[in-house]
Order: sequence, then structure tokens, then C-alpha cells
Amino acid sequence: MLELIANAEAPPSLEELTRASGLPKPTVHRILGLLARGGLVQREAFEKRYVVGARVSALSLAVQMLAFSEGVLLAEKRGIPREKAVEVMLASVIASPMVAYRGPLVLGHPEEVWFDCHMMQKDMNLALELGRELDVPLPTTAVTNELLSAANGMGIGGRDFAVLFDVLASMAGVRTEILEEAIA
Repeated sequence: MLELIANAEAPPSLEELTRASGLPKPTVHRILGLLARGGLVQREAFEKRYVVGARVSALSLAVQMLAFSEGVLLAEKRGIPREKAVEVMLASVIASPMVAYRGPLVLGHPEEVWFDCHMMQKDMNLALELGRELDVPLPTTAVTNELLSAANGMGIGGRDFAVLFDVLASMAGVRTEILEEAIA
């Protein structure tokens, strides 16, 4: 259902989603209700059409940050300076708007927290619960959620969720400024 909504040229109606999915209208309505409750879709009030919800974007943010962090750490462990790895990755095709915006945070975290680990984990847990209800496996979300738990356990969960990099760095034996501050 999410794919139908996301790939539609214009926000689809219940009737359009019923036709496109081939499912009975009550089933489509029930699925849309579950997705809306989980924040994965939103119903436009006046038009009675459906759009992808903000929670889908939040899931993608954390998972993309984790994948970006993995690439930076692999490069760093191979001897490439972190700054150079970030520069190269941001100039490549992987530089989605999120990576372009948050990727540089692996070099230095902002003083002002934009979206901390606790807030991100709340969204992850809601998505995981919805995935269980709908029988949709969410393996990357589950792994990312565990690393957010690790950030909380390390005392850095109040920082921007870009600390996913620092959690991975710690696991890989790489020191970071955030981890040094947390230890001190």
C-alpha cells in the first residue's frame, strides 16, 4: 500500500488504491487505518486522498545515517582520513538529501540537537510494532533501533541521532570526540 501511495503521480483516493491493489475496499480501508495510526500515511482532510506520512521519512533518516556511517568507518579503518571519506561520499551518487545534510555531522556534532536518539527510537519502535501487526519484516529498522539503544546506554542518547556513527566507531575501536566527552 505504501508503495502504491509513494509511486502515485498524485495522492490517491481510497477507491484508486482499491482498484490498484486489487484488494477488497474494507481491507484497503483497514490497512490504511493501521498505516495512518503508525504515522506511515496521512489522509488529506479536504481531498480525502492519501500521502506518505512523516514517520516513513524518519525511518529512512536513521537507516541512511547508519549506512553512511558504515562506509565512513570502513574507509577510516582502511587508512583514509574521515574528512576525505565524507568528502568523497558526499560527492557521489549516495549523497541523498539526508546524507548531504547530516553526513557532515560525523565530523562534528552540532551543539543544538535537531533530532535526538530518544525521539528517533520512539519512531523506530512504533514502526517495528506496526511491522509486526502487518507481518512486514523491518530488519534494518530493528538493527538501527538496537544501535540507538546502545547510544542511550553509552550516555550519548540525548545527542543528535548522527551519534550512530560514534556507536559504530566505538564498536570498531575508533575514537571520536563525542565518545571522549562521554567518558570524561
